[in-house]
Amino acid sequence: MFSRIIFLIALSLYILLPSSSYAESISQSIKEPLIKPNGGFYYIVKRGYEKILEKFQFSDNSKLNYRQNLLITRLSELKYVAERKDIGELQQSTERFSYEAGKVGQLAEKLSSSDKTSVQNKFKEYQPVLEQLRDLYVYDSSYWKLIQYDIDTLDILSKKLKT
Repeated sequence: MFSRIIFLIALSLYILLPSSSYAESISQSIKEPLIKPNGGFYYIVKRGYEKILEKFQFSDNSKLNYRQNLLITRLSELKYVAERKDIGELQQSTERFSYEAGKVGQLAEKLSSSDKTSVQNKFKEYQPVLEQLRDLYVYDSSYWKLIQYDIDTLDILSKKLKT
């Protein structure tokens, strides 16, 4: 009888308590990029293609949507690089992410307050993922700081969109 009670309590705790944090669930939903940043020629072609596609975005809303998709791509590339500890690519990946975040912030400033709020919410979703990636490295190391700069960038852009 006592073992059944213990079993039921353990089972209910297993079901009721989340097995992973919110940041882990977002992090797991980010797909690995098809063409990796260390992909050489293919990655250069991919980036060129992205720049060409950007020229065909005519309205501010389509530009914002396109840039938001690129930001997700840059986050997936950063996640790929950080998790594999590819320190040769880490700096460029963090710079690309910050650049795209800045472009998304600039475009959102031109649009409605609902667009600004949407972008702020996306930035808040990305911060826990970046914190997880940052914590893969030794505190206060140069690699830790690179990812911390991306976190700070999202924070600064979010505050800028509030005003």
